Amino acid sequence: VRAIVVDEFGYRWFGLRTGIVQFDGAWAIDYDYEVSNACITSVALGASRVYFGSRAHGLLWFDYGANLPPLMPQTPAGPDTGSTDAAMEFWTVTSDPEGGSVSYQFDWDDGSDSPWGPATQSHTYASLGTYRIIVRAKDSSGKMSAYSEGHTVRVATGNRPPQSPTTPRGPESALVQESVEFSTSSYDPDGDEIEFLFDWGDGNQSDWGQPVQTWVYEKVGTFSVRAKARDDKGRESQWSFPASITIERPNSPPSRPQQPSGPSSGLVNTTYTFTTSATDPDGDQVLFLFDWGDGSDSGWGPPSASHAYKRTGAFDICALAKDVHDAQSNWSKYHTIEITGTPKPIIELGSVRETYYFGDTIKLYGTLINDLDEMTVDVYIAFLLPGSDTLLYYPNFGADPFPIRMTLAAHSEFGPYCFLQFPIASQIPRGSYYVYGALVEPGTQFEFVSEIDVLKFEYAGERQDS
Repeated sequence: VRAIVVDEFGYRWFGLRTGIVQFDGAWAIDYDYEVSNACITSVALGASRVYFGSRAHGLLWFDYGANLPPLMPQTPAGPDTGSTDAAMEFWTVTSDPEGGSVSYQFDWDDGSDSPWGPATQSHTYASLGTYRIIVRAKDSSGKMSAYSEGHTVRVATGNRPPQSPTTPRGPESALVQESVEFSTSSYDPDGDEIEFLFDWGDGNQSDWGQPVQTWVYEKVGTFSVRAKARDDKGRESQWSFPASITIERPNSPPSRPQQPSGPSSGLVNTTYTFTTSATDPDGDQVLFLFDWGDGSDSGWGPPSASHAYKRTGAFDICALAKDVHDAQSNWSKYHTIEITGTPKPIIELGSVRETYYFGDTIKLYGTLINDLDEMTVDVYIAFLLPGSDTLLYYPNFGADPFPIRMTLAAHSEFGPYCFLQFPIASQIPRGSYYVYGALVEPGTQFEFVSEIDVLKFEYAGERQDS
């Protein structure tokens, strides 16, 4: 029987003479080797494998039939230099004396080991420095080889991350289901290409992509939007400062107003009040507008409004509501009012000039503003004395009313013009004169219907010639 001895480096040694002896109750191999001082680790005896247990002069003690560990792996191969945060790949190879499967563990010399795995593995160094990489092997029964010789790698400069992006720019508020757009920017100190990721603050994030991206919020609330940059080597920046956006529900218009309530009949030139109501689903304040059916409306205001009709006929009144966001309802149902009676003629007064002097001729005109057939009326004109409540009457600024009788014919929308002119033949107080006017049927007591400030002119006394 011939014995083969395998040392720790995987070399096999054949003895010059061998023999199997029994020594102190155990089997042993008597040997004499050319390199008798080699560090013997295992012995092969025929087709069977044995494990070296201890060493004595001239003898190898063994347990017959034991498993042998894998041979020591080759020195790891791979790059000699690298950079931080960039993965480097290393590989090795060995075999198992029994021909079984082998796994490997690399010692990266930075305080960490690889998991047991294939013969090719990668590692990323976080710090600059010089590292000596070694590897060992393990068979399926857990027997491990000795560590290999070391491979030295120098980690120099590393890839730097992009700058933290700017605070995202976008709207401060938006509606649910409304698309919003945010943008940011950054730069990479190594000049690498960068891409961006947005955290929308509602539990969702964008894909890595462009510095301008859009999002649609599904619920109301206030959300913080952040951004992060990543270079083409996978190095990521810190998060940006957040931007805030408030998401509100879409505004809904008020309900259709109730049919206006009010009188169903009335007289011309008589004021009547009408009322409606509506609600807003968002709780917003509601304003109302009444269409009086005569070509005029109330303007936006409270749910009650008043109106006086200037002509006879049937008029359909309806109301419209809007909220503070100008969202308008549908028109209400019509409320019809029948206007009867003979209207009083109403005239609006005007002055040809704004300032008159002593001796000038005052020229006034009046515009009939309500519908009348041809009729004869008395015109009364009065002037409010400056600084008092005394009225002076046309034409001589006297204390007694003086009617001017004229015939008015059918007219257009704006009515015909009635011109009155008279000289200022006596001294009157200087100042601002407010003009009142009335048209009445002959023999009917009159009252002035023009409001103060409707017409005003200045009397400046004698003209100062230059």
